[in-house]
Amino acid sequence: MSKTLRFISISHKTASVSKREEYHISDCEKTGLVKLIRNTYPDIVGLFLLTTCNRTEIYIESLDTDALQLLNFLVSYKKRNLNVDRNLFELSNSTE
Repeated sequence: MSKTLRFISISHKTASVSKREEYHISDCEKTGLVKLIRNTYPDIVGLFLLTTCNRTEIYIESLDTDALQLLNFLVSYKKRNLNVDRNLFELSNSTE
């Protein structure tokens, strides 16, 4: 089985400023969130977290974890409603 690069992204192209603020990941929470993701999904072999004023993106390289699982995880972590916010994100499941 090969590893696959996947990502989730919320940006100025998909969401209002107020919605993007809800998903912002502060410098203080980055280390803990990365550890939590890696503990929750041990098949992830690479993880990159990018936050700016216009976007929050999480990239993973994994064997089994897909972008939708990662999205569900982030929405739950931020205590938001997936049914309301699902369409605010771009998802990718590109194969290397």
